[in-house]
Amino acid sequence: MKLLAGFSAWLARQDVPLDLLGEEHADRFLTELGLRPRRGDAWSVGQLVRYLRDSGVPVQLPEVDTSAKGQLIDAFGEFLRTERGLSASTLTNYLPIVRGFLDEQFGGNDPDFDRLRVGDVHRFIVRRA
Repeated sequence: MKLLAGFSAWLARQDVPLDLLGEEHADRFLTELGLRPRRGDAWSVGQLVRYLRDSGVPVQLPEVDTSAKGQLIDAFGEFLRTERGLSASTLTNYLPIVRGFLDEQFGGNDPDFDRLRVGDVHRFIVRRA
């Protein structure tokens, strides 16, 4: 109950209206908690979000990016989750960096990896460090 009360207070501080509440908010809350989450914390907060959705409280689903870049990022995220075992909260942190790199390199165009060079990756990483 203490965890869910904390989630509720966090939502109020973040000014997240219930109709925009999504599972990504639960992931962000747990990440920003700053403590090592206990077993079951993610499940408990996720259950609250699912309960609200099932109770008829409109919960916004994230928009799906159907562009080639969006599909590439989704596929990479799925690879990291299934093959590398990364958690949803880790992907929440990693994938925006991947998107930033692709946006910087290719703008609004479809990714063309034949144009990509090692130096492009190196410069991006150095700027982010």
